[in-house]
Amino acid sequence: LAVVPVKPIDGFGRRWDALVNKARKWETGRPLRLVGVGGGAGGVELLLSMQHRLEQELAGRGPLVVTLVSKSSTVLPGHSPRVQRIFKRILREKQVDVRMG
Repeated sequence: LAVVPVKPIDGFGRRWDALVNKARKWETGRPLRLVGVGGGAGGVELLLSMQHRLEQELAGRGPLVVTLVSKSSTVLPGHSPRVQRIFKRILREKQVDVRMG
């Protein structure tokens, strides 16, 4: 289990690198779980980027289970309904489990 808070941002790189190193050594067959908190633009972008990188590091050794959690009723609440629909589709295609509210 690893928690990688983004804030304070000046330490994020070091915390992220530690998580990536854990993923490189991840036991084959065991699922690695990634949970992002925050359904705004920053949270969604960061989660999708982290998912991409961890999938590369796992290289098929085990499943990556990704969840997005937000207190909002929808992803990207500050954006247009069209943008929200696009990103809901992207998250679905990327098999991200979205938990709103």
